[in-house]
Amino acid sequence: MKTEDPPPPRFGSYLIAVLLPVVGVVLAIREYARNRSGPGTALLLTSALAVFLFVVIGSSA
Repeated sequence: MKTEDPPPPRFGSYLIAVLLPVVGVVLAIREYARNRSGPGTALLLTSALAVFLFVVIGSSA
């Protein structure tokens, strides 16, 4: 008895798998900065995250 393999994930699945944690981290940074220091800290941490992702994605390509 042969079973069929499920179809491979599409591009949207990969996009959601990457964007969901990134959005979560950005929202966590904003909440941390709102309760601790201010919007400047949120901007600094969010831009550091963006640079980190740029380096990681750029080095893997």
